[in-house]
Amino acid sequence: QKLRAEELLPYADSFVTKLAEIVYNQHDQYHPSLLENCAITLGRVAMIVPTVVATRIGQSFPKWCLIIINIHDVTEKTHAYQGLIQVFWADPNGCLPHLAHICEAIANSNINSPEIQEQFRRILHGCKSSVGEQQWNVFFAKFPPRLRDSLIARYKL
Repeated sequence: QKLRAEELLPYADSFVTKLAEIVYNQHDQYHPSLLENCAITLGRVAMIVPTVVATRIGQSFPKWCLIIINIHDVTEKTHAYQGLIQVFWADPNGCLPHLAHICEAIANSNINSPEIQEQFRRILHGCKSSVGEQQWNVFFAKFPPRLRDSLIARYKL
């Protein structure tokens, strides 16, 4: 039986805030497996209450993106990315400052799910259209060639 949003909501703010603090981990004081498990849990929580995660992840967002790239278990990685997608759709404008990290995470996802790939495509094309062609080109030109080529090939940017 899956946890419902109304069951999680009373605890979500403090729970997500603590997970985000651990993920932020400025001084590398936490074991990598703890960081990975927190990143996975953030994704799973975001699948249930994405708005809470979107409003609480803050400065941890870039590190969350980097951590989920390196998750090896396919199911856990998929959950983390599904949460990332839900956070994006819950607050697209709040995610725009982290777009470079989102692009890096998407390009390195290695998830074969057609549904998730379609969500990635929608996110990228939505961001491109919301910032405008000229601003997108300036932003996109700053990416390393490998990242640009990957996103162009997979998502027709």
